[in-house]
Amino acid sequence: MDWAQRWLLTFVASVVATVYWLLAARARSAAKTRRRSQVAQDHCPDHSVPERTKDQTRKRLTIVYPEQTRVADDEAEVDIVAVHGLGSDADWSWICKDGEKHINWLRDPDMLPAKVPRARIIVYRYESTWHLDAPKTRLQLCGEELVHSLHAFRAGRPSRPLVFVGHSLGGNVIVQVR
Repeated sequence: MDWAQRWLLTFVASVVATVYWLLAARARSAAKTRRRSQVAQDHCPDHSVPERTKDQTRKRLTIVYPEQTRVADDEAEVDIVAVHGLGSDADWSWICKDGEKHINWLRDPDMLPAKVPRARIIVYRYESTWHLDAPKTRLQLCGEELVHSLHAFRAGRPSRPLVFVGHSLGGNVIVQVR
């Protein structure tokens, strides 16, 4: 076998190994996302995962604090909008682990709500998967959708102060809000 054949064989082997590695990484990522979602649903029933609507879809904007029965919308002094990051979702991004307990710091009354008690805390949901078969979109479109959703959501209180909290890619989505 001459040097050209060895080089070609090495090149082909490298390409095959790279493709295998990428496919395996994609499968691991999808499995990890499913596990995270299941852990959030299993371990955080009262402070993390909102109930799905009848058609199994969720609204883009969801109030996570206060609970609808606690404080009227008119009593809130500020709206805090949390935007999750790449490959995550609004249920998992805001959870920290305390021993065996999972705590959603946007909802838990001892966390952010304790520091800003007259706030209405809202999460924004958008498609943020990144693997090969993920839907393709642009940050600008995610930002525009956030603006339109907020405009409709806050129709009764457009002058209420608005604070954004972004995690990872969520910060870039927020930057696109104009």
